[in-house]
Amino acid sequence: MGNKGPQIDPKEAAREQKRIITRSERKLEREIKGLERQEAKTMKEVKKLATAGQHNAAKILSKDIARNRTQRNQYRQIASQMTVMKN
Repeated sequence: MGNKGPQIDPKEAAREQKRIITRSERKLEREIKGLERQEAKTMKEVKKLATAGQHNAAKILSKDIARNRTQRNQYRQIASQMTVMKN
């Protein structure tokens, strides 16, 4: 009798979900761009260290670049899955 909540229009609910997914996609894109900028900075640092002869430090930073690329690829997969969900 009084157990039902307010009726939500299915079209309105779908629009709201689409908005939420779009916001999340934009947030992921910002994260991806930040990772790309970080990778560029780290790559410059690796090159500078390598020319200075500090190969151990360059090796550590290059491993960081590899982790960064893995994370970026995972974010891209998540973003593509969200795009599928939105459509």
